[in-house]
Amino acid sequence: MNFDRFSEVVDTRQRAEMLDEALEIIDGLWSGEWFSYHGKHYQVEEVRFQPTPVQKPRIPIWVGGGYPNKGPLQRAKRWDGSCMYKESHGQGWQDMTPGDVRALRAYVESDKPTGALYDICVGGRARLADWEKDRQHIHDVAEAGATWWMEFIEPTTLEKARQGILNGPLRVE
Repeated sequence: MNFDRFSEVVDTRQRAEMLDEALEIIDGLWSGEWFSYHGKHYQVEEVRFQPTPVQKPRIPIWVGGGYPNKGPLQRAKRWDGSCMYKESHGQGWQDMTPGDVRALRAYVESDKPTGALYDICVGGRARLADWEKDRQHIHDVAEAGATWWMEFIEPTTLEKARQGILNGPLRVE
């Protein structure tokens, strides 16, 4: 990461603490109630945000991070969804497998009330040339419990971005 070039915190533990506090602050602000927060990294004096989000209890919060790292998993479990990428350990991109999705879903649901909504977003890479292979993979992870597929569209040129949009979504039908 090049966060240090912008005077940002580079220590991953401290960044994780800051993220946890920031998520608590967002949750409190979106409640529409009077809110204050006094944490290690952030201070918010009594304030009330209005209007509140249309979604109830608030806009869903999805947490990203490296799967199966303990910190991102625990953080994602506390919120409404996850958008994890699979740790590659220098081996290039690795898709989340149906087994990964089932394990993530089981981990999350172990502490959630029965029937609680929880989104699992997978993907994050560019579309393969073999669309049928991609469709099959999306079908398999959806069957395992994934609720969203995210495709990366490389923004190298305006034309590439437009072509990615024109391709439309990879639908599973």
